[in-house]
Amino acid sequence: MSKQTREEPIPIYRIENGMRMVEPYVYTYRMGCKQRWLGKRVEEIFLSEFKQNPASYYREALRDGRIRVNGMADAGNHLLKDRDQILHVTHRHEPPVDGKRVVIVAEDENVL
Repeated sequence: MSKQTREEPIPIYRIENGMRMVEPYVYTYRMGCKQRWLGKRVEEIFLSEFKQNPASYYREALRDGRIRVNGMADAGNHLLKDRDQILHVTHRHEPPVDGKRVVIVAEDENVL
Protein backbone atom coordinates (compact mmCIF):
# COMPACT_ATOMS: atom_id res chain seq x y z
CA MET A 1 0.00 0.00 0.00
CA SER A 2 2.85 2.39 0.54
CA LYS A 3 6.46 3.16 -0.25
CA GLN A 4 9.06 4.87 1.89
CA THR A 5 10.15 8.21 0.45
CA ARG A 6 13.66 9.60 0.34
CA GLU A 7 12.91 12.41 2.79
CA GLU A 8 11.85 9.95 5.49
CA PRO A 9 14.60 8.68 7.77
CA ILE A 10 15.52 5.00 7.85
CA PRO A 11 14.23 3.42 11.09
CA ILE A 12 16.85 2.99 13.84
CA TYR A 13 17.04 -0.42 15.54
CA ARG A 14 18.65 -1.25 18.89
CA ILE A 15 18.81 -4.22 21.25
CA GLU A 16 17.61 -3.51 24.78
CA ASN A 17 17.14 -6.18 27.49
CA GLY A 18 17.26 -8.89 24.83
CA MET A 19 14.53 -7.25 22.74
CA ARG A 20 14.97 -5.61 19.33
CA MET A 21 13.46 -2.13 19.48
CA VAL A 22 12.67 0.31 16.69
CA GLU A 23 12.88 4.02 17.44
CA PRO A 24 9.55 5.76 16.65
CA TYR A 25 9.63 7.24 13.15
CA VAL A 26 7.58 9.19 10.62
CA TYR A 27 6.06 7.18 7.78
CA THR A 28 3.96 8.26 4.80
CA TYR A 29 1.32 5.92 3.42
CA ARG A 30 0.66 6.63 -0.27
CA MET A 31 -2.33 5.31 -2.15
CA GLY A 32 -4.20 5.95 -5.34
CA CYS A 33 -7.95 6.36 -5.44
CA LYS A 34 -9.69 2.99 -5.70
CA GLN A 35 -12.65 2.67 -8.04
CA ARG A 36 -15.06 1.98 -5.17
CA TRP A 37 -14.03 5.35 -3.65
CA LEU A 38 -14.93 7.48 -6.69
CA GLY A 39 -17.28 10.33 -5.78
CA LYS A 40 -16.94 9.75 -2.02
CA ARG A 41 -15.52 12.19 0.52
CA VAL A 42 -12.02 11.47 1.85
CA GLU A 43 -13.25 11.63 5.45
CA GLU A 44 -15.94 9.05 4.65
CA ILE A 45 -13.32 6.66 3.23
CA PHE A 46 -11.02 6.90 6.25
CA LEU A 47 -13.88 6.47 8.72
CA SER A 48 -15.37 3.46 6.94
CA GLU A 49 -12.31 1.56 5.66
CA PHE A 50 -9.44 2.29 8.05
CA LYS A 51 -10.40 1.03 11.49
CA GLN A 52 -6.99 0.95 13.20
CA ASN A 53 -7.55 4.47 14.62
CA PRO A 54 -10.64 6.13 16.11
CA ALA A 55 -12.70 8.54 13.98
CA SER A 56 -11.38 11.47 16.04
CA TYR A 57 -7.80 10.65 14.93
CA TYR A 58 -8.72 10.77 11.21
CA ARG A 59 -10.71 14.00 11.60
CA GLU A 60 -7.77 15.63 13.37
CA ALA A 61 -5.29 14.32 10.77
CA LEU A 62 -7.45 15.79 7.99
CA ARG A 63 -7.62 19.18 9.76
CA ASP A 64 -3.85 19.17 10.51
CA GLY A 65 -2.88 18.24 6.95
CA ARG A 66 -1.45 14.82 7.85
CA ILE A 67 -3.93 13.39 5.36
CA ARG A 68 -3.75 15.10 1.96
CA VAL A 69 -5.18 14.58 -1.50
CA ASN A 70 -2.99 15.60 -4.43
CA GLY A 71 -0.88 17.63 -1.96
CA MET A 72 -3.94 19.57 -0.76
CA ALA A 73 -4.41 19.92 3.00
CA ASP A 74 -7.87 20.11 4.62
CA ALA A 75 -9.11 17.53 2.12
CA GLY A 76 -11.85 15.96 4.24
CA ASN A 77 -14.71 17.13 2.01
CA HIS A 78 -12.86 16.51 -1.26
CA LEU A 79 -14.82 14.19 -3.55
CA LEU A 80 -12.40 11.59 -4.86
CA LYS A 81 -11.76 11.33 -8.58
CA ASP A 82 -9.86 8.86 -10.73
CA ARG A 83 -6.08 9.26 -10.31
CA ASP A 84 -6.30 11.20 -7.03
CA GLN A 85 -3.31 10.50 -4.77
CA ILE A 86 -3.88 10.23 -1.03
CA LEU A 87 -1.04 10.67 1.48
CA HIS A 88 -1.27 9.88 5.18
CA VAL A 89 1.73 10.94 7.30
CA THR A 90 1.90 9.14 10.61
CA HIS A 91 4.27 8.72 13.55
CA ARG A 92 4.82 4.98 13.94
CA HIS A 93 5.64 3.08 17.12
CA GLU A 94 6.43 -0.59 16.60
CA PRO A 95 6.30 -3.19 19.37
CA PRO A 96 9.59 -4.81 20.43
CA VAL A 97 10.44 -8.31 19.22
CA ASP A 98 12.86 -10.96 20.46
CA GLY A 99 16.39 -9.80 19.67
CA LYS A 100 18.00 -13.25 19.58
CA ARG A 101 19.64 -14.48 16.39
CA VAL A 102 17.55 -16.90 14.39
CA VAL A 103 19.02 -20.41 14.54
CA ILE A 104 18.80 -22.47 11.35
CA VAL A 105 18.00 -26.03 12.37
CA ALA A 106 17.76 -27.51 8.86
CA GLU A 107 18.36 -26.38 5.31
CA ASP A 108 18.06 -28.17 1.98
CA GLU A 109 16.82 -27.35 -1.53
CA ASN A 110 13.17 -27.47 -0.36
CA VAL A 111 13.22 -26.05 3.14
CA LEU A 112 15.05 -23.38 5.07
